[in-house]
Amino acid sequence: MPSRPPRSRRSSRGSSFPPPLLYAVPHLTSTPSLLVWSVLAGPVLGIAAVGFVRLAHMAEDRRPRGRGILIGMPPVFAAVGLVSVALPAILGNGRSLRQIAFDATVPIGLVALLLAGKVAVTIATIGSGAAGGTLTPSLAFRAVTGGLWDLVWPGIPPAAFAFIAAARFLAAAMRAPLTALVLVLEFTHEGPSLVIPMLLATSGAVLVAYLLGRRRNVEVD
Repeated sequence: MPSRPPRSRRSSRGSSFPPPLLYAVPHLTSTPSLLVWSVLAGPVLGIAAVGFVRLAHMAEDRRPRGRGILIGMPPVFAAVGLVSVALPAILGNGRSLRQIAFDATVPIGLVALLLAGKVAVTIATIGSGAAGGTLTPSLAFRAVTGGLWDLVWPGIPPAAFAFIAAARFLAAAMRAPLTALVLVLEFTHEGPSLVIPMLLATSGAVLVAYLLGRRRNVEVD
């Protein structure tokens, strides 16, 4: 009687293997200095998140319609192509830019230039009439911005700044803090060692985003 082939590890509920790793992040640990930074920097990055979201909405509201897209989109795309010759990391959904921030191997000046270029390219693309969201670009912006904090808060691995900043910006931009935390942890397979500073930073960012959004609604009314 022929033997049965071995059963696959995959069960009826899905695969038992972990999800694929999207971003390689070095092992990070929480420190008292990182906790203090998370509390202080949370509101600052919350303001930045609100500013980016409003800028994206403004560009979307003013983008051309109908045949106007045929006039506005080609020169914008041509400009993006020219910029990408010198800064190829600005293309795509920001994955390569986030990995650069997590690796923390490029000069700070180049990181700042990549951040400015990615913001400009994203807003210009939305304003030209192209369809697209801001979820993954938002994650890239905060990861890169987090790496810049090494200039004013030395002694902490830049990857830790980028990791926590990515979570807090995404939380403020999406208005979904728990979803943002889970997404960042799943993308990097990072353990729970940074959960507490992530929660502290995300709380401040979301609170500021809520207060600014509420104030704007009151002014409009």
